[in-house]
Amino acid sequence: MKQLTRTRTEYIDIARGAVIILMLIGHSGAPKLLTQLIYGFHMPFFFILSGLLYNRSKWEEKGFKELVVSKFKAYLIPYFILCGINIGLELIYDLVSGYSFDEFTQEGARSIFWALYSYSTKARMGTSVPLWFLPCIFLSTIVVWAVFKIKNRALKVAMFVAFWAVNIALDMIKSPILPWHMGLSLIGAGFMLVGFYLKPYLDYVKKPVLFAALMPALLAAFVLCTLTNGKVDINLREFGKYPALFILGSISMSVFVLLLFKNVIRKSAVLKFFGRNTIVIMGFNYTINYYSKIFWQKSVLRGMVSYNWIVVCILDLICCAVLINAKKRLDMYRALSSAS
Repeated sequence: MKQLTRTRTEYIDIARGAVIILMLIGHSGAPKLLTQLIYGFHMPFFFILSGLLYNRSKWEEKGFKELVVSKFKAYLIPYFILCGINIGLELIYDLVSGYSFDEFTQEGARSIFWALYSYSTKARMGTSVPLWFLPCIFLSTIVVWAVFKIKNRALKVAMFVAFWAVNIALDMIKSPILPWHMGLSLIGAGFMLVGFYLKPYLDYVKKPVLFAALMPALLAAFVLCTLTNGKVDINLREFGKYPALFILGSISMSVFVLLLFKNVIRKSAVLKFFGRNTIVIMGFNYTINYYSKIFWQKSVLRGMVSYNWIVVCILDLICCAVLINAKKRLDMYRALSSAS
């Protein structure tokens, strides 16, 4: 049983690592087609993965209060810490750039307000934009807990449809992003439920014949749906021309990725490393992109190598690896200090 749990955790970490690297590529200014394909599934994948890992019996036993406290520590404390670090770096850069005291204080207050609100656009949250997922998944998890209290399956399906209807309506009336993505958290909860109910089927697909037949079909469904549907950015409530195709395509690709790493690519130290530290990558992806571009433009490298999306991704991975190792050393130091 321990060996089974360890293997299952490893494949999930590896799959998560692969998709978080795809997220870096999607944020790097990669070619339009590649970006469209990545955005067509990468955020639903993380919601689906959260649903796959959701322990229903545990949280039904522990209750709502324990769930909220646990998820607050897991999602919101890191969110506020990482936003605080990014805002601090932005304000330091503002000071160095010659901001007046009034401009500095106004910018600081503005950044703090939008971080508390989680209005995830570059104009409002700057380098903290990718962190929108954390308060959103916090609310999505609470919604999932509540949905499981409903016993009628037909009503659950109706709620899933209603979740999408609410967000499509908000998009149609051009509603601003709600605090902590309250609207989008409903869709996140829907994808989490998909992940939760996928669990037994992922184990069933290990049969070679079924696996060989299903994988090309899943990939074809994703590509066809995504190319037909057009541009998607779930963060901004942009679901393409046909939201139903976005749902089908994103679920198809998420299942494809999970099956690929569960049954084929079972080991990868690099992907596992990044997969177990996605929060660091999420927290500093935009930060690295922003400051590395400034550094590149002011250095001799500008005339030697073009600052293209490939360079951006390489810098992202290197800098994130350094930050992850630094965090591990800091955690180790704290553990030793508290033990002594």
